[in-house]
Amino acid sequence: MDYRKRLIELGWRQGVLLKPEKTQFKENAHYDINENNLLLVVSQTCDLVQSSFDNEPYFETLCIHPLEREPNGAYLGGKNSRRIEFGFDPDDSGLRHWYALPFERHLVDRAFLLENPAPVNLLDSHNLGAILA
Repeated sequence: MDYRKRLIELGWRQGVLLKPEKTQFKENAHYDINENNLLLVVSQTCDLVQSSFDNEPYFETLCIHPLEREPNGAYLGGKNSRRIEFGFDPDDSGLRHWYALPFERHLVDRAFLLENPAPVNLLDSHNLGAILA
C-alpha cells in the first residue's frame, strides 16, 4: 500500500490541531492534558506523510492551553524561549487566547494517522511560524 499517498489524501500536515479526546493522544505524555487543551502537530509535513513507518514511527505534538487573559507582550511572537502566548480562533467562535510551553511536547504513534482524516482546524501560519522558530 502507498502510505504516503493515503496520508496526503487524509490531509495530514504540520499545524493540524487535535482535540485530546483520544487516549492515544495522551499516551507517552509527561504532563497532564485536559479537555480544554489542544495538541498542535509540530512534526514537519514530510515526516507525517513519510511512507515508511519503520523510519518515522511517531509524530510530535505540542500542547496548547487556553489563556484566561490578554496575551502578555513579553511572551508574544517568540520573544521568550520558555513560553509563547498568542491569539487564535480554532473553531470560528471568536478570537481566544492561548499559550504553549516548549517542554510540553510528546510523541504519538503515527499509525493513528492512517485511519483518521486530519481535522480541518489548522493553526495559522503566523502563529505556527512563531512557535516553531
